[in-house]
Amino acid sequence: MSLWTPDGDVPAEPNRATNPTPPPAERGAAGMVGGPEFDDLSPEEQAKAEQLVAEMAEMQRQLLGVPAEVIVVNHARGLLELAIMHLNQPEPRFEDARLAIDAFAAILDSTGDRLGEDGDYLRQVLTQVQIAFVQRQSDTAGTDAGPDSGS
Repeated sequence: MSLWTPDGDVPAEPNRATNPTPPPAERGAAGMVGGPEFDDLSPEEQAKAEQLVAEMAEMQRQLLGVPAEVIVVNHARGLLELAIMHLNQPEPRFEDARLAIDAFAAILDSTGDRLGEDGDYLRQVLTQVQIAFVQRQSDTAGTDAGPDSGS
């Protein structure tokens, strides 16, 4: 018998009292992603890692300076663009477009009026993209039926 863990299946040993390998959370971030420990890096690699951590901290600081409303609107627009890209393919990927549209709609539904004027605009765009989805699906269904389907 085995137990599933994030590190893979582990044989179940009912009398086992200790685990020689600490769980990923106890091995630090590097252990969680399978990377080397900081102390195992060369001095150059440690310097680069410290620089990357400092850059990430600066990006987080800058991000925290932006109102959440702006970030949420940006993510919603990204979902909208994703839906449009899937619809504009020669062979549209309707399930992928539907997922992006549904996620876009969920953001708008759950935020209510907290997105301000951008929210109002995005709700109008949602309606337009839903209409485009139905139209594109209808156009594709007509093409799939072939030229003789109307006779």
